[in-house]
Amino acid sequence: MLREIYEQPDALRRTLLEEGNIEKVAKILSEKEYRFYLFGCGSSHYICLCGKSALETYAEVDAYVTPSSEFYEYPPPQAKSQAAALGVSRSGETTETVRAISKANQLGAFTVSITNTRESSMARNSKLAITVNAGEEKSVIMTKTFTTQVYALQLLALHYAQNRGKDVGKQLSQARKMPELAQETLTLGEKMRELALNCGSQKFIFLGGGSSYGASLEGSLKLKETSYIHSEAYHPLEFRHGPIAVVDEKTLVICLVPKRPSKEYVELIKEIKEKGANVLAVTSGANVPANQTLTTPGVDEALSPTIQIIPLQLFAYHYCVGNGLNPDAPRHLKKVVKI
Repeated sequence: MLREIYEQPDALRRTLLEEGNIEKVAKILSEKEYRFYLFGCGSSHYICLCGKSALETYAEVDAYVTPSSEFYEYPPPQAKSQAAALGVSRSGETTETVRAISKANQLGAFTVSITNTRESSMARNSKLAITVNAGEEKSVIMTKTFTTQVYALQLLALHYAQNRGKDVGKQLSQARKMPELAQETLTLGEKMRELALNCGSQKFIFLGGGSSYGASLEGSLKLKETSYIHSEAYHPLEFRHGPIAVVDEKTLVICLVPKRPSKEYVELIKEIKEKGANVLAVTSGANVPANQTLTTPGVDEALSPTIQIIPLQLFAYHYCVGNGLNPDAPRHLKKVVKI
């Protein structure tokens, strides 16, 4: 797991080499007014949430995210000829996502698969396919395929927007620097190790809104998968509506904070601290009253999940190992989930 976390800059570079195919897919999609449906399972579902944010922000299209099982069991009636269905899976063999692609085909949607496996069931069953080319991921715990598939969806959204006449040249230029930004983010590894080994927390909450919501869910999932500890993720202000009751001195709250957070988010951080929790802010430059602040490289907000998730992956790894567990042998989990 740790090796593959540190392979992410190279994996992102290989995904960038696929930009020509991604641009081609975007061009074909941009020829119609599509409603977008994105689906995946587990981490892939969270990748879809990050992709939804990029599509809505840059292309200004309607984008909807559901788990794959929901899509094929309760297919949206509107997912027909004017719909684009994007399925995300590391292997391209996940049963629910393969079924969801088949259901989308039956409905008449234009299907696109995003996988790390060029010759997969999903790729063969989709009208178009994007392969992120992250390289083999041996770990059951998804790391480099998460960042590369998020990245592929961001590039797709930017090229789609450009083909639709949107001015996204600055953001596209920034996106092409993502491998270097990921390399810079990995220098936070020692800080994350120290935090993980010394946090002493027994409860974990992740907060992230907008483009950061998917990354907050993924950060929480990494802890569950590696350390079998309870962790939850919320939209920041939704946390006030009930879940804040769990906060005490044994709680670590990790906040993904945009560069310009709302006044309400800042007040929430103060409130959580007053209730005894330890607050870690992950931000590219916001000044918030957290106990500790981790500064990541600055990037356009809709591109930020690719960077924000890296320190959360490192935290989960070091917390797991610090508690005497093996992240490469997670209990109850397998690499490809087939029903």
